[in-house]
Amino acid sequence: MPFYLLDAPMTSAYPHVPLFENQGLGIALLSYAGRLYFGLVGEWDLLPDVDRLAAWIEASYAELREAAELPAPLARVERKLRRVAAQSAA
Repeated sequence: MPFYLLDAPMTSAYPHVPLFENQGLGIALLSYAGRLYFGLVGEWDLLPDVDRLAAWIEASYAELREAAELPAPLARVERKLRRVAAQSAA
């Protein structure tokens, strides 16, 4: 069910989880209005490539949707994976 502020609908919601002492990665999931949102927080010294993890999660989710015969935004995921791979190579 979507939320509104006056007449403006909330179109997306990205969760955030704080990192505590001795914690290197926080993953939060939120289902809102028929969509699934991920929030990733990584301790930079332990996980400097958290963007790669985000791309892998998104690609895995697209594979899961494809296996369930649900439409998946594969083109968007593939573009993101290529961009992350290019950044990692640089």
